[in-house]
Amino acid sequence: MCKAVEIGKHIMNQCINDGYDVTPSKIQKLLYYMQGEYLVNYNKRMFEEEIVAWECGPAIKAVNYYFTKFLFDNKDKLITANLFLSDEEKRVFEDVYDDKAYLTTDHLIEMTQTEEPWVITYDQGRGRNKPITDEMLKNYFGGTINGLEGLDK
Repeated sequence: MCKAVEIGKHIMNQCINDGYDVTPSKIQKLLYYMQGEYLVNYNKRMFEEEIVAWECGPAIKAVNYYFTKFLFDNKDKLITANLFLSDEEKRVFEDVYDDKAYLTTDHLIEMTQTEEPWVITYDQGRGRNKPITDEMLKNYFGGTINGLEGLDK
């Protein structure tokens, strides 16, 4: 299992190479989508850190801390990623990246704030900082339960 920050470094480098904007929030949203897709396709987590519900959508605390500091000091500089992705991880990374990385940070925030894992967990602010569970991600991204009825929050 990977560290979210290391996958985030790959996201940041790829965004810079492709001329896309890159922010800590954008990296977190792409990681959220990658985790959901990885759970659906491989029934295991792509990275170990939990995703929590923040006001701005799904977030990973370590990623926010690391990239807020790094990007403040090193805007648009490539970073060394100390992680080689497995074939499974590369496939999910590339699928999600190709599908969503061109979107702006604001668009990704708006999207995630309409999706059931965040909406149900955040619960109009009552669930701030609560984890978005793997079960919610698997069910939402796998499309197995519409509305996530029956799942514990």
